[in-house]
Amino acid sequence: MLEAAGACSFGGTIWDRRPRGIVITATVLGIVGYIVSMWIRMGIIQGSVKAARDEDVTMGDFFLRWENVARFILGTLLYGLIVGVGMILLVVPGIIWGLRYCLYGHYMVTQGAGPIEALQMSAAATDGHKGELFGLCLASLGVVILGALCLGAGLAWAIPTVDITWSAVFLELSGQQTLPVLEPA
Repeated sequence: MLEAAGACSFGGTIWDRRPRGIVITATVLGIVGYIVSMWIRMGIIQGSVKAARDEDVTMGDFFLRWENVARFILGTLLYGLIVGVGMILLVVPGIIWGLRYCLYGHYMVTQGAGPIEALQMSAAATDGHKGELFGLCLASLGVVILGALCLGAGLAWAIPTVDITWSAVFLELSGQQTLPVLEPA
């Protein structure tokens, strides 16, 4: 019966005779999809930083040049490796390191920093603010959950709000801009 399904009769599984072309195609498409998603993420950071600065945001702000995508991917992989090692050690170091280096992408996109330099700049900017950043993570999660509860339609409001908020925090912590003080009406 299993032989008819394509399994090898010597203890193999159904997957042993699966066409390799499908696996290779899926792998290549997965890599291309990841690269495109990093390019899109860079554009979202650029657009949200401009929105946080109260500048005009155009569609062109979301489509950056491809030259810096490889460095951004390297920075993302380094960040993931650092946080992953922290999570393996114990969960708390992973959370602390995640908060410490969470602004690396903003430094890479807005200031053209390299991966290591961006991680160092993020560590310097977030020093002494991890409790506040953890609170912002929880608040961001709450906003996204509320957006998802509205049958997913609220995510069109929630995700940009969270991105612009994190960009405003980046601008504040990096000393590029202070947040405007709202005067009572």
